[in-house]
Amino acid sequence: SRRDASLRKSTVAMVQFLIECAGSIVDGQDLKQQSALHLAVIANIEDTVRFLTRKANANPGVLDSESRTPLFYAAEHGFDSLALLLVHEYRRGVDIADNQGSTPLHVAAMAGNKVQVQMLVQAGQAKPNVVADPGSRTRAAARAGRPSPR
Repeated sequence: SRRDASLRKSTVAMVQFLIECAGSIVDGQDLKQQSALHLAVIANIEDTVRFLTRKANANPGVLDSESRTPLFYAAEHGFDSLALLLVHEYRRGVDIADNQGSTPLHVAAMAGNKVQVQMLVQAGQAKPNVVADPGSRTRAAARAGRPSPR
């Protein structure tokens, strides 16, 4: 809708203004150690993600307190276009494991997102045989044959 487009445009403008004023804090983190890029992905604001990665040089590999990059959240929430954008910006991040031992590929598979699983394996060259920590919820859910509890 027009309102959504206007809101997204003003969000990008606000982020750009804050970065210009604050300078080097583009990768600053909040109490959960999430960066502006994490938050833009979680909010599914593609224009802001694109601005942060391509114009502001935000680090797509920055880890939060769960040892998750922004790609984990794109995978978890099914934001396919954001996941593809992040894979192109930070290909080597596709096999990073979080505190639970899961990779973005595991997260996408547990969410039942076939599109992202294919994209992570093909475009991102994710390794499907990366083994999660034996105690992780992903492995436990896989053994039980159902999605992991959240």
